[in-house]
Amino acid sequence: MPYPHIGDFIKERREKRGLSQVELAYISGLSSTLISKLENGHRAGFTIITVAKLEKSLKVPAGTIYKMLAQGTPLGRNLGHGRKIS
Repeated sequence: MPYPHIGDFIKERREKRGLSQVELAYISGLSSTLISKLENGHRAGFTIITVAKLEKSLKVPAGTIYKMLAQGTPLGRNLGHGRKIS
């Protein structure tokens, strides 16, 4: 299913696993503040390491989130529309 925003994808996968933001943060080794920011469309936290940790913790195939970023999927409702990473 295509996601309108990467933040929506992260939130849906987290909720599907029955995790709170704090629990995902603990499992992934990221901060709950960063998880919240990513779910709300902030771009600053998307590093290769962050993406890999999220993919592993959310149990999605490696490269899933990175591919969404590379294809220009918006990060959130108000931020990052149409931007691509290289």
